[in-house]
Amino acid sequence: GTVNLNSDLSGAVNSYVIFGSQTGNGMTVNVKGTTTINVDRIAAGAGNIIQIGDLNIGNQTLNVTGGNTYGLRVAGTTTIQGAYAIFNTNTTGPGGRLELAGPITGSGNIVKGGGGTIDNFRHLIISGSSNSGFTGGIDIQSGAVQVTSTTGSPLGSAIIRIYPGAAL
Repeated sequence: GTVNLNSDLSGAVNSYVIFGSQTGNGMTVNVKGTTTINVDRIAAGAGNIIQIGDLNIGNQTLNVTGGNTYGLRVAGTTTIQGAYAIFNTNTTGPGGRLELAGPITGSGNIVKGGGGTIDNFRHLIISGSSNSGFTGGIDIQSGAVQVTSTTGSPLGSAIIRIYPGAAL
C-alpha cells in the first residue's frame, strides 16, 4: 500500500516535520509488505524533511517517493528483521530521498534500488554514527548511497557491494 505523509509548512524551506510524538523521534513504522511512503507538501514549502521514529523492515521493499524536494528521515533505529530490506528512491524529480539518521541494527542486507545520483537528492543517506549492531551487507544496485557521518562506524561491519552505474 501507499502512505502519504504530507505537510503544509506555509512556505517553510528546509524544515523538519515530525510525524508522531513531538517529544521523541516520531512514530514507529513497521513495513510488513511492499510499501510506498510518499512525502510532499500540501500547499507550500520546499526542501523539507518528514521525520519518523523507528523503522522495522524485513524481507520487504520500501519505496520512498516525493515531490518539491521533500525527503523522509528515520531519526530512530532502523532494524533489518530478515535477510534483506530493499530501499527504492524516486527515479525522477529531486524529492524522495531517504535518510537513516539513527542506529541501524540487524544482520540482513540493505539493498539500494530505484534510482538517483549523488547530485539530484534521490538517494539513500546514512548519517547515524553508532551502527556497530549492523552486521549485514549493503548492496548498491542503482542510484547512490551517501554516508555523511564523520564519527563512529556508520556502516557497522557491513560488506559493501557497488554495482555498475551505482555510487557510494
